[in-house]
Amino acid sequence: MISNDDFIEFTIERTEAEEEVKVEKLMDNIQITEKKEKKEEKKVTNEKTLKEETLADKILREVAQRKIKKADDGENKKKTNLIDNFISQSDNLPSIKAQNTGNEDKAERSFVVGNELITEKLADLYVNQKFYDKALDAYDKLILKYPEKNTYFAAQIEKIKMLKNEL
Repeated sequence: MISNDDFIEFTIERTEAEEEVKVEKLMDNIQITEKKEKKEEKKVTNEKTLKEETLADKILREVAQRKIKKADDGENKKKTNLIDNFISQSDNLPSIKAQNTGNEDKAERSFVVGNELITEKLADLYVNQKFYDKALDAYDKLILKYPEKNTYFAAQIEKIKMLKNEL
């Protein structure tokens, strides 16, 4: 059986242990509270710094905008003076008369094939597409361009004439 002294000693030890746990919890709470307070202080300090920076930024921005506006005003005056000078001198400039370009069909003119662009392939293409007159013209130009092949081109011209007569 447990004696009274042992019981009291056990109770005291238990109470002391509980007290130590309570003290540790209090210390932890105090540390947590102190950390929160430090964070709040940092946050307030940062907000003040941001407000001060924002004010400084606003001042700098305003100064920069004023400088830009002054520069633009000066540049606009220079441009206006340049235009005014040109207008005043334009009376002395000779007038340019409009050239008569005529109403020719430029698309039709671009369709005309020059002598340098005539090839056997183009002539064959004309034949295949049944543009016999263009093919005949192409072979006539090829005879002049390549006289060494005139017998071949003459034979092609004969074939085209036969094809044309069959129509």
